[in-house]
Amino acid sequence: MKKIIWKDFWQSIKHTKGQFLSIMGLMMIGAFALVGLFVTGPDTGNHYAQELNTADLSVMCNYGFDKKDTEKIKQAKGLEEVEFGYMTDTVLKNTDESFRVFSKPKSVGKYEVRQGRLPKSKNEVALAEHYHNRYKIGQEVSFTEKKNLLGSTLLKRKTFKVVGFVRSSQILSNVNLGQSNSGTGELKGYAVVLPSAFNHQVYTVANLRYHNLRNLDSYGKVYTARVSDHKKVLQQTLKKDAKQRQKRIYASFNQVIKPKEQQLTNAKNKIADTKKQLLLAQQELDEQKNALAAQTSSATTPEAKMQLQQAQAELSAKAKVLQAKKQKALTASASAEKTIAKNELKLAKAKNQAKKLSAPSYSVYNRREVPGGEGNLVYTTVARVVEDLAKVFPIFLYFVAALVTFTTMNRFIDEERINSGTLKALGYSDNVVISKFVFYGFLSGTI
Repeated sequence: MKKIIWKDFWQSIKHTKGQFLSIMGLMMIGAFALVGLFVTGPDTGNHYAQELNTADLSVMCNYGFDKKDTEKIKQAKGLEEVEFGYMTDTVLKNTDESFRVFSKPKSVGKYEVRQGRLPKSKNEVALAEHYHNRYKIGQEVSFTEKKNLLGSTLLKRKTFKVVGFVRSSQILSNVNLGQSNSGTGELKGYAVVLPSAFNHQVYTVANLRYHNLRNLDSYGKVYTARVSDHKKVLQQTLKKDAKQRQKRIYASFNQVIKPKEQQLTNAKNKIADTKKQLLLAQQELDEQKNALAAQTSSATTPEAKMQLQQAQAELSAKAKVLQAKKQKALTASASAEKTIAKNELKLAKAKNQAKKLSAPSYSVYNRREVPGGEGNLVYTTVARVVEDLAKVFPIFLYFVAALVTFTTMNRFIDEERINSGTLKALGYSDNVVISKFVFYGFLSGTI
């Protein structure tokens, strides 16, 4: 009896292929929309962040990180890995376009190469992908950078050879890249160079990754809560060290200033010594002139007069040489005094600025807060909108599927009335007849 029922069931499906596939197709579209919309935002973002080993937190300081700062950051609880690097804001030469130049990372916060390659030597650079229409591989690009308090720049060179175009793991947007402290104040692009292209004084950025954040949805509540906890702990740790860091900055500044002050003192002493030597030489010459004048009246013989004339000639030659030396020394000392005055003014200005230096400010950012991370914030917002859409849109699809399925099943039941009546006449129960239609709907709707 069971074999007959199953045979009748499969024959019914065979005769109503269109209806069976329509129910299955509608349910498939609903499931596709539901699953697709729910995973598109977070899955794509998580995969990209995992592929490029994007930092969970980034730390920046307005004075950079010295050795003690780096040691303190490395001791952060739960830290998986940390990488220190350099960055500086510049402008493209002969423009007002702000450009942020980063040092090439080893592992944390890597770059996706879209064309060409990453730099391998200190004179090479990779630019943001959206600049591939303005620059070609092999072409040169030049940056202009403001000088710091001591009159130096972070970049050792201004001109680089373009070797590739990249996408950043932190700066996702090509339109809204955030703010800059150079040019117009609006960041337009970014570039990657080797760490050796920077003056190695102090690190300017630290990128951190934590153990308990791995394999989590970086757009989920758990990840967000844990990142927030790590951020608070790190902020408190660095804030405690701010005063000590300020003292270390003053000490470092004095170490740089003192040799320069000594150079100026030595230059002044050298000028004074030269003037003193010339004065002594002039006094000696005057004494010789006076002695020669006293001998003039006593020179009566031709031989004495001849010797006197020779002595006068030698004295005259010495006077000319001394005059030339005095003129040369006066010119040199005047130029040196001008240079000394300028350098003294610069040192005085630097000292005055040093006195006004505030305590270091340590800023800890997550992926959405980091400078240039506006694109990540926008992506997060859009991903959440898609997730909210996923909670509503599939409902309508399933509702439509339910209406069509209801109509299709009614038609199928009407078409099967003769078979159902035959089964009833042969003695099959109502449950057996009903189970045929229930299983038909269940099979088409769940495949």
